[in-house]
Amino acid sequence: MLATDIESLCSGFPEEFAVYLKYCRCLRFDEQPDYAFLRKMFSDLFQRKGFQWDGEFCWTAKEPSEKPEESGFGERLAQV
Repeated sequence: MLATDIESLCSGFPEEFAVYLKYCRCLRFDEQPDYAFLRKMFSDLFQRKGFQWDGEFCWTAKEPSEKPEESGFGERLAQV
């Protein structure tokens, strides 16, 4: 079994990510997570980083602003 320690896994990310993973690993199977604590922790991080909520998640599908053939993406991809 391969194991990556949390500090290595979260290297380069805000410490809240390591706190979250450590918290989750300490939960017992039948224990209810403290969702308010976790939401507050990430909400505080969000605000501290200066992000603003636009009402959408980054994984929400959005209409492309231009057609793929007009974006030059295919040309850039061919150069890789």
